[in-house]
Amino acid sequence: MTVHIPHARARQAGFTLIELVAVLAIFSMVALMGLQSITSLVRSRDQLAAEQDQSETLAYAMTLLRSDLKHAVAMPFQPPGATQEAALIHDRTALRLTTGGRGTVPGAEDSGLSRVIWRHDPSAATLPRQVWPGLAPANTTARSPERIVLSDVRRLTITSYSRDDGAWRATFGTQDNAPKSSLPDAVDIAIETDAPHPLRVVVARP
Repeated sequence: MTVHIPHARARQAGFTLIELVAVLAIFSMVALMGLQSITSLVRSRDQLAAEQDQSETLAYAMTLLRSDLKHAVAMPFQPPGATQEAALIHDRTALRLTTGGRGTVPGAEDSGLSRVIWRHDPSAATLPRQVWPGLAPANTTARSPERIVLSDVRRLTITSYSRDDGAWRATFGTQDNAPKSSLPDAVDIAIETDAPHPLRVVVARP
């Protein structure tokens, strides 16, 4: 005799809709966390690269400025069609000096005797540098174009010291009767940028 036993309804294979929604939610959270981690890493890398570039630029500017001051020579400069200038002239925001006898500095156009001009451009917040080759150029075409050495410069302050009066001065060589072939005994230059503290270069003559 044959016995018929009713069998249970076979369960359908696969995921239910709730299970699929849960899996997609978990996957989305993991993907979002991964994307945030990658974005943070890229941002950190870019920030470190920018900080390194800025540090290299600041180091180069300080090296070049210090080299100019160390190689200042007490020789006047004769600009074309103008009055002879003292060997070194500065006010609080600009510096003009005769340099010579320097070694090779990367990026410096001047070798031998030359006239170097640094000035702060407050409207552009830059610190450009310009060079006259020689001390008696025939015309203004000999002057090199201004080259921006530093950007984001908020303020430039220049003072100089003379043993004769034992005081720091905001100007040097600007007076009409100032000696043309003299140099201060020390020069102090402070540059304010976006850095937390001012950059400072102090050079004293022996």
